Amino acid sequence: MKIVATVKLAFIILIFLLAGQVSFAVCVSKNRSKLRTGPSASYTPLMAAKLFTALEKVSKKGNWLEVKDVDGDMYWIYQTNLSTEFQCATFNLSTGRTFIMPQESAETHHQIKSLHPYDGFKVLETKGKWVKVEDGLGHEFWVKKRGLWIR
Repeated sequence: MKIVATVKLAFIILIFLLAGQVSFAVCVSKNRSKLRTGPSASYTPLMAAKLFTALEKVSKKGNWLEVKDVDGDMYWIYQTNLSTEFQCATFNLSTGRTFIMPQESAETHHQIKSLHPYDGFKVLETKGKWVKVEDGLGHEFWVKKRGLWIR
């Protein structure tokens, strides 16, 4: 009985110790949201994130979240520019091209479409090696999973 209580207590302590180190996925929900060097509007904006860009929350300070992008770079973003209501993905192949198939096509009819590194997508569905996504303009299509950083 004492051993079980000790194991439970150790597990609870471990959870609390790791709680500050756990990151979770967030998605940019407002196009051109500013990614800054620090947790306030007075900090320099480094870039504007595209709608549906996938990020990982690292920490929080007030209403600001420290986030990590597909490259592991760290930024701060105001929390109202983010959502956890849906899954998102960022295109991460440096070639800028990947195989896609339009919504209506069979998996055997591939075409190439230019996608740009850091393009963000809302994930709608996954089937094997394919992911059905929606871009910021509302266009839906299938992309090979290997070209996406899904969070």
